[in-house]
Amino acid sequence: MSYNGRPTSLTPELLNEAEKLAKAGIPKRVIAEALGIGTSTFFRWQQYGDPDWKPKEGEHCPADRSIYLEFRDRIDRAQARPVMICEATMLKAAQGDPKNGIPGDPKVAEKWLRLHRPDLYRESSDLNVEVSGSLTRAVDDWQERIEKIIAGAEVDDD
Repeated sequence: MSYNGRPTSLTPELLNEAEKLAKAGIPKRVIAEALGIGTSTFFRWQQYGDPDWKPKEGEHCPADRSIYLEFRDRIDRAQARPVMICEATMLKAAQGDPKNGIPGDPKVAEKWLRLHRPDLYRESSDLNVEVSGSLTRAVDDWQERIEKIIAGAEVDDD
């Protein structure tokens, strides 16, 4: 469905300015504010620029989406740049500089691993689990048995 409402305020100049801000690592909501547009407008432009986006029944869609496709692509690419710089800096700090006797920072290494391999390096506090009352009792019983074993007490095998 095409929409022939008012012309977009997304101009090439505005797109260039948004790209500069994104390259500097500015978050999208702040870019919108700096450009003088609402965040909902910014994210709608991003939506229009999604090549896989299909409007829902009755939803407005620009007749020509080319500027929105360019907007989405340029902003996404621009935002990737500062992330890559930070990632490289973090990895370098984690590795240290063995040639100059500078050890790697284990805290930075830990953070890097948690970001890139959360399946292997997440903290138990990162898990959100809801349990029923019967499961809670079973876990409590299991914990008591472990504490008895650690204390050297005899444990019933049920």
